[in-house]
Amino acid sequence: LKAAINLPVFWQAFFCPGLDSGARRGELIALKWEDVDLKEQSIIIKHSAYCRGSIKIKETKGKKERIIHIS
Repeated sequence: LKAAINLPVFWQAFFCPGLDSGARRGELIALKWEDVDLKEQSIIIKHSAYCRGSIKIKETKGKKERIIHIS
């Protein structure tokens, strides 16, 4: 987490929620702003992304949405 603080804001926005919540890489890549609620300090994980020549979106591993709280 200390190393992430020294990164550009773009990378902080990617790594910090993952470190804070345990979200998978594909879940973080598939996030949209509509999934983020800064007021409630939460993120709704709805999809996951993977790459097979191009980026594809699929259901999450557990096939259900989950809410993670961020600091």
